[in-house]
Amino acid sequence: YNLSDQEARALAASFGINTPPYLVEDNTLDGKQYNWAQEELGLTASQTILRYEKTKTQEDLTSLPEEELQDRAQSFIQNIPLLNKDLIINPSKTKYLRLSTRGSLASTDSFANAQIIEFSFEKKLADLPLVTNSTDTQYTTIRIKKDGQITYLGARFFAGFQETGPYKLKTTKE
Repeated sequence: YNLSDQEARALAASFGINTPPYLVEDNTLDGKQYNWAQEELGLTASQTILRYEKTKTQEDLTSLPEEELQDRAQSFIQNIPLLNKDLIINPSKTKYLRLSTRGSLASTDSFANAQIIEFSFEKKLADLPLVTNSTDTQYTTIRIKKDGQITYLGARFFAGFQETGPYKLKTTKE
């Protein structure tokens, strides 16, 4: 995807960032990269990668059910230009996280013990998931606090997906 300056500004505005990027790098490994920092928000966008972080959030006031958090995460994706609107959540890759005493994220065993939920979304073509050369790489990841505040989005985007025809699946020996 070739992200133009105008598209980059529109993308930043969709996250509530109205300042120009503090850094634009023309020749990164992923092409031109735009970087914003506005108060507690950080945003990086390049030709195929989008990363958003909200470093400061309000104190947890409520705890929403997991299904509502999934809906909020899906709605958040729907409002971001350039991202596919037909992403599907993969419940088997949902992670439950807590902040450790050092401030880093640590896994926990259940929704009840979590402070932050990480949802993974996938893109499918012909009912097959889109995969990269690493099974740990997710197409789109959202972290959301139990009160509904989005704290992180990591996404990959491409100019377009289309099925061009059948493809013979290969075995591991091919």
